[in-house]
Amino acid sequence: MALRFIGLKQKTLRCYERALKTFFDFLEEENIRLPSKPRKLDECVAHFLEHLFLEDRPITYAGHTLSAFRRFYPHLRYKFPLSRQYFSNWKSVHVARQAVPLPPQALFAIAGVAIACSEFSYAAILLVGFLAFLRTSEMVHLKFSQVHVSTDGTIVLVLPSSKTSRDKPESISVQDHRIAVLLSWLQTSASTDQIWNGSVPQFRAFLARFCEFLNLEDMNFSAYSIRRGGASSAFLRGTSFDQLLVTGRWQSIKTARIYLDTGRAALIQQSFSPRSTLLLHHFSSVVLSYCNQLRKRRLASTGSKC
Repeated sequence: MALRFIGLKQKTLRCYERALKTFFDFLEEENIRLPSKPRKLDECVAHFLEHLFLEDRPITYAGHTLSAFRRFYPHLRYKFPLSRQYFSNWKSVHVARQAVPLPPQALFAIAGVAIACSEFSYAAILLVGFLAFLRTSEMVHLKFSQVHVSTDGTIVLVLPSSKTSRDKPESISVQDHRIAVLLSWLQTSASTDQIWNGSVPQFRAFLARFCEFLNLEDMNFSAYSIRRGGASSAFLRGTSFDQLLVTGRWQSIKTARIYLDTGRAALIQQSFSPRSTLLLHHFSSVVLSYCNQLRKRRLASTGSKC
């Protein structure tokens, strides 16, 4: 080990390296050039911490990022006042903050609004993200080449290395005839490998717009609510804990148990206004009707009986 890293455990060093890689990937995704001046770099790091906070990522990710800069670029040690302020603010509230789980009826209604607006690809990544407990970036960056759909409605997703995979691809198998047929239809007419051609900020903007249309602003749903809602809903339906762990890719059983227990409790206590309830019912039926039409069309084209 180099002299500068003496006293640092290999595991900690790897965490710091991953934190920096995630930061640089974020800059690339947001089309932000790496600043040459410390003050501008501080603003970028603060923006990144805000991104982690809104994504409901663990606060340790923020700490690793700041520690990585101090360790790898010691001349910047006292050049991040804004980022340190963001981190302090996060520490003061992170215990109480968790993403509000999105219930199935709201998820299907949002997807229904997307379909009504001809945003079929957006509806597809919403639905598969909810079903497979995907993180926001995993939904947004999902490609057709990562998806295998079987005739029995099984959907297998191959995900690139994520925060829990230790730089190795992961696979998830879920099943839903409606979502499977929507993905198959989109793939036959796709001009690119990307399922939805948008960024993470655009994904959030669409979600906020559709929630506003459905009078759900007061529910405070966020992009991460999709993953939490999918997992909590499956837990509420009685899906085995082992299966939830596999699909959700949690490393800590204790963390997963708290995550799912609190999410299930939050779902049970949710209620919607009469107007929202009507809108949710109407636009949920849009998804079911549209997917059923696609399925009948596919069965007719193959000569099968509906």
